[in-house]
Amino acid sequence: MRRINLVVILYSIYALFLFMGCHAITKESESDEKDRDLRIEKYFNQGNAWYMKDDFDNAIAEYDKVLKLKSRHADAYNNRGNAWARKGDFDRAIKDFTKALEINPRFGLAYYNRADAWYNKSNFELAIKDCSQALEINPLHAEAYNNRGLSWRNKNNFTKAIDDYNKAIEIKPRYAEALNNRGVAWFLKGKFDNAIADYNKALEINSGYAKAYHNRGLTWSMKNDFDRAIADFSEALKINPRYAAALINRGNAWKNNGNFARAIVDYTMTIEINPLAVKAYTNRGVCYSLLDQSELACLDFQKACDLKRCDELKRAQEQNICQ
Repeated sequence: MRRINLVVILYSIYALFLFMGCHAITKESESDEKDRDLRIEKYFNQGNAWYMKDDFDNAIAEYDKVLKLKSRHADAYNNRGNAWARKGDFDRAIKDFTKALEINPRFGLAYYNRADAWYNKSNFELAIKDCSQALEINPLHAEAYNNRGLSWRNKNNFTKAIDDYNKAIEIKPRYAEALNNRGVAWFLKGKFDNAIADYNKALEINSGYAKAYHNRGLTWSMKNDFDRAIADFSEALKINPRYAAALINRGNAWKNNGNFARAIVDYTMTIEINPLAVKAYTNRGVCYSLLDQSELACLDFQKACDLKRCDELKRAQEQNICQ
């Protein structure tokens, strides 16, 4: 009983202290809390400003300050996750998005962002799951439909991908990226006219869309219309002169058109951008061989073999073209 009484007595003294000093303590607490909130807002806004300048290290440092002051700041976790993702650290990004969702399970944007991180880790199942969660929260999130479509496409389910792109475009009719992506899905299903129609629409919306020009060029190539393919690859390269895929594919179109010298120029430019582009070496080697420049052909076939692609070198050796 004595122990219980002691607790009661101590509590009574503590309660009396609080009662006597409650006004001053409350004012001081309110002032401290207001100052803390102002600092949180300041650090958070500074983090966003650094992020918008693509200075992700400083952005992360500011979000760290926010989270030291308020450990359950879901927006700070989400934004720091985005900064980690932009730095290519998708594991840390996923941890931050997950923490944001623990604090706010209805944070649709965090699901969407985590889905993007899973996609970049090639975990398409979890990307689909998180996009679906985002869409349960916001059924009009066109970007979530588009990104889920990308994951379905990477799982070779082109029908489901097209269904998701359709929904994205229904919500956002001038969504050039979704139109381009639907074009790719049609291409992969062998529906080349449908693909071209979608690329045309994407380019009507965004005439500077290099990827859509490139993809339409690939489709013209599949239809054996190499002149149109070359024209589209050239448009893509006007927008982005270091677009290696457009260079190598234009080289392929030149090669298929019988212009081996122009093809060699494009393959050479591809290699300058990406010295590990093994197909550029093999295809350039084939062009050199067709131009009876065996020594240069063999050098390219050997380089390709150094990069673990030895088919052309073995073939050339069997034909006594290369040693």
